[in-house]
Amino acid sequence: MTEKTLHVLLVEDNAGDARLLREMFSKEKPGSFQLTHLLRMSDAEAHLAKGGVDIILLDMGLPDAHGIETVRRAHAVAPNIPLIVLTGLEDEELAAEAMKEGAQDYLIKGQIENRALPRTLRHAIDRHRMQMETEQIRFQQLQLKDEFISHVSHELRSPLTSIYSFSSIIADGLAGETSKQQDEYLHIVLKNVKQLQAMIEDLLAVMQAQTGKLNIELQRASISEAVIYAVDTVQAAARAKNITLAFDASAHLPSIYADSMRVEQVLIVG
Repeated sequence: MTEKTLHVLLVEDNAGDARLLREMFSKEKPGSFQLTHLLRMSDAEAHLAKGGVDIILLDMGLPDAHGIETVRRAHAVAPNIPLIVLTGLEDEELAAEAMKEGAQDYLIKGQIENRALPRTLRHAIDRHRMQMETEQIRFQQLQLKDEFISHVSHELRSPLTSIYSFSSIIADGLAGETSKQQDEYLHIVLKNVKQLQAMIEDLLAVMQAQTGKLNIELQRASISEAVIYAVDTVQAAARAKNITLAFDASAHLPSIYADSMRVEQVLIVG
């Protein structure tokens, strides 16, 4: 099987360093590498925009770009192309910072071995491909999870809404008179339906936060009302653990500009 030719873009303004790299590539098997050498970042950006590059060898000190800026500019034009930075011995810290910005590796000028260069390039391409595949799998998993939770929540909401509606009709006496014991049972049913509905909303909120889709509806809201709601919601659970909850409703708390439902969720869950 014929090995694919790797198209390498070398961005290096130092003639001596560029010549050494050219010589290293010339010793490789003919057709294994195709090298394009450019001197400026602006020329590299134009070349990358056309496509056809498999990997970038990038000097971090160019006439029109320097340091981390070179990496960011290269990624802005070609985010899916693996990149190796070229650096001097005294710039290893800067090279490490470049890797945090997305560079696959770095090579120290003057310490690059002939046989190590092609191996480094191929390994960088393989690592980049695996990272891209991992990110794609992760995105698909989150998408499937989001779709599943949305579907399940929809299927649960409909029957819960019906249960709550008809239970409310009976509790309000619209379907006939009920006994005191029946009223107590209905109160328990309605309370548990509300809890299930809240659990579904919380589950959706968690999923939305994980996928970056959490909706916030800002409006004037009452802190006092949010606290009262939170206290009433967890009061029974607190009593079961011998915990006393109290809130001075007469305390004057100012209104806030927030999503009241999210505030209540934070008070209850947080």
